[in-house]
Amino acid sequence: MALSPADEYLLEKEARAREDEDKRKRSRPNVSEETAGSLVTRLFGKEVSSVTRLDSYDDANFKIVEAGRGETFTLKIHNGWDSRDEALIVALNHVVLYVSDRGFVVPAPVRASGGSLVSTEMLPVASAAGAAGGGGEEKSEMLSVRLLKWVEGPIMKDSKVSPELMEKTGAYLGRMQVELDNFYDKSLLRGHTWDLKNTGALSGYTKYVQDPARRALAESVIEAFRSTVLTTSALFRHGVVHGDFNDANIILTPDFQEVAGVIDFGDAAHTWVVNDVAIAMAYAMLSPLAVKSGDPITAAALLLRGFSSVKALLPAESRHLRVLVACRLAASGTLGAYSRQLNPTNGYLSVHAEAGWDALDLLWNRVPEEHTKALWEKAMMLASAKVITELSCSTRGGVGGGASKRGRPLGAKPVTFVTGNANKLKEVKQILGSSFPFPLDNKKVDLPELQGEPHDVSREKCRLAAEQVQGPVMVEDTGLGFNALGGLPGPYIKWFLDGTGHDGLNGILEGFQDKTAHAQCVFAFCAGPGKEVKIFDGRTAGSIVPPRGPTNFGWDPIFQPEGRDVTYAEMAKEDKNAISHRGRALGMLKDYVAANADKIVGEMHAEGSARGEEDSGGEWEATTTAAGGGEGEAAITFFAQPGEERERVTEMASRLASSLRIGVSAVALADLQGDATEALVEKCNTATKKTKGAVIVESSSLAFNALASLPGPYIATFVGKLGAEGLPSLLEGFEDKTAVAEHRVAFSAGPGATPKIFEAKVAGKIVTPRGVSSFEGGDASASSGWHPAFLPDGSAETVAEMAEGSDQREASLPRGAAIRALEEFLLANAESVSDQIETCRAQEHP
Repeated sequence: MALSPADEYLLEKEARAREDEDKRKRSRPNVSEETAGSLVTRLFGKEVSSVTRLDSYDDANFKIVEAGRGETFTLKIHNGWDSRDEALIVALNHVVLYVSDRGFVVPAPVRASGGSLVSTEMLPVASAAGAAGGGGEEKSEMLSVRLLKWVEGPIMKDSKVSPELMEKTGAYLGRMQVELDNFYDKSLLRGHTWDLKNTGALSGYTKYVQDPARRALAESVIEAFRSTVLTTSALFRHGVVHGDFNDANIILTPDFQEVAGVIDFGDAAHTWVVNDVAIAMAYAMLSPLAVKSGDPITAAALLLRGFSSVKALLPAESRHLRVLVACRLAASGTLGAYSRQLNPTNGYLSVHAEAGWDALDLLWNRVPEEHTKALWEKAMMLASAKVITELSCSTRGGVGGGASKRGRPLGAKPVTFVTGNANKLKEVKQILGSSFPFPLDNKKVDLPELQGEPHDVSREKCRLAAEQVQGPVMVEDTGLGFNALGGLPGPYIKWFLDGTGHDGLNGILEGFQDKTAHAQCVFAFCAGPGKEVKIFDGRTAGSIVPPRGPTNFGWDPIFQPEGRDVTYAEMAKEDKNAISHRGRALGMLKDYVAANADKIVGEMHAEGSARGEEDSGGEWEATTTAAGGGEGEAAITFFAQPGEERERVTEMASRLASSLRIGVSAVALADLQGDATEALVEKCNTATKKTKGAVIVESSSLAFNALASLPGPYIATFVGKLGAEGLPSLLEGFEDKTAVAEHRVAFSAGPGATPKIFEAKVAGKIVTPRGVSSFEGGDASASSGWHPAFLPDGSAETVAEMAEGSDQREASLPRGAAIRALEEFLLANAESVSDQIETCRAQEHP
């Protein structure tokens, strides 16, 4: 019998995961403590007083104490298989730095003497048997080396754990997961056996489990995973998870009352969000609290309650918790048996394995399924009830301190859904249901189509809408993110669909192995002007496929949800709605509003405190004044792009100083979606309204002719996600590799004046990157990061290969020509420009 495409894909994923596990085992670093110390001295410039080998799975870890200062670090030497994926190692640094920036205590990476966060060294490795001293073959490979800050404190697995601490541990994980919801790195889309998403791959390792009863237990869990979890996993949210939140990686405060930090992000992956809490619950069943109480199921419930008090699971996710927890316990036992067979002297491989088998037998065989599910559901309900009770107490006696007879909080204001489409309002009301505690209406509001990350775009649109409506609002944004492109086109999908069509969108992924994608709907809710904006992100995982089904509804024909063999366009409406990204986002919004109704009413009637239209004016006015221009004197504010060379603007201002004063602003203007010229005009008009004066704004674009001039104005975002090396891959499915570098500058005399556009273009083609971009890191790299991949017509060198300041480079970048055209216009028309500026000022300030 022939396998279905879905089955073939599943088997391929499982095979890749097994390969990952096997290769990691067979390239384990075989490095002595003496060598580890010398690496720290040579690479990081630190004299070492002591080196201690630490427990590890596939890598080599050492505790390093610096001489003199006594500062402590962890030296991590990655196995040979992971070291081959430099992007993965970089991504592991990124995720640690991301959570560190948000206040979590984690092992942040330390830069080497040369400035890099990752070093590579030729070091000895051995097969697992060799590493264990069993005489396996030893060789040398290029291994990735990182130095990480040491996180001080007692480890949970060696500490006394109270029920309160277990609940706090779950809440800590929930807070970290909330932050990780906004983090993405495509390199964390990895085929990793320990990822619960790849539980099916364990079937290749059950043969190493010697006990027949345990082997049958693991096989039973794997079968349940395939028959229940995989059939509905399309309903799960995707995101980055820690991947190994266990009591050996949790650091406590000295009084053992709080979680101080978390270590070991080596298993971080972009996968199902529910995996993190399921993994944590599995290890809660093995924790000191579980051992002392003799009740592992309740220990897991306490952690779940803490997690749920911060981040609620979707119904589909919570429904499969028991199986997912069992999957982690089965993985620990099965892969532990495999690892011990290869490396019998490594005691770390048995830290959780033996206890895990007992916990798995308890969960799977001895405690009735309905009992476990009821207890865990109660834990989630208690977490929600606890939040509701606290909020009700905090608002009692004020506005919204009670409910009306209809179940609607007293003092509730209508919420405006920002749309001019009455049918959309009707659909939203149907999804939210009659129990939604606030009346809903709709209104068409003119909002800018901003560029940026989906959450940032929705948050700013909601803030602006609340200012215009002067009341509670919610806004909606949808997108289609290709995982190979770091989530792009995302919110720009409509422009790419219009420009390239369904076939063109498939062509964009021709140069990438990863065809997975996610349909995304973001709802933003705000209780009124100046209030905090809440984000609700609904996603449906799937893949990009050649178009099938009716083609009259956007990108539906090319999106095939995960676990289905039909596209959105081929699905019946009710089937699509059941897994809809929109329904998921609204479900989260509904749950939040239901749990926080009284608090929201209080916010509706409270004075605003967040940044609003009036609050932001001071920054703009200060910038305009600083740019020059006293009473009756013309002043122009130039909003130069971040990271661009400012010398050219300064020189132009100097040459024009006798007739016009030009100042350079440090305020970064938001870029807009749409046609490059039209977006620049709108950006210019926005700037004049904010400054109440004359402005110059600019924008860069790199137009691929095969993609109907896209990425165009979104090139900075694409470079930021893919780097210059990813740009040629976008065109691998197209014969035409030509492109046009464009730069536009817009001048406006003030509010109400028509902007004048100056543009310049340079033709060329996209090539494999050569040379180094002028800017490294930060926003600047995005604005010039395409230089190594752009070969101007008639040139043998990419822009990045050309000498800085050379005539050749000057002629190959359109920005200089566009600014020269602007300067010529201002010089030739200085008197009339001054008059226009004064006229606009008089109209603005009669």
